[in-house]
Amino acid sequence: MTLVQVKDAKLLLEREGYKLIDVRSAREYDEAHLTKPPRTCFNVPYQSGGEPQFVQGVEALCRSKEASKVMVACADGGLMSTRKL
Repeated sequence: MTLVQVKDAKLLLEREGYKLIDVRSAREYDEAHLTKPPRTCFNVPYQSGGEPQFVQGVEALCRSKEASKVMVACADGGLMSTRKL
């Protein structure tokens, strides 16, 4: 796992074809996408105790050829996006 700064993440999304997994709740995701356009961002909400559903959602996304390079983001200062399951 590598932590990247926002400016570096933006370059990876724009120039390297990365996709962003946003682990915020569906409500938070619907209110504001972290990327513009939102097609580079996918919502896979993480809830404590919901690890099996979260893992299934990420696995389904990563089966897609389009999502072979992914980053994970959250809204809590990195606690959820850096958690190891």
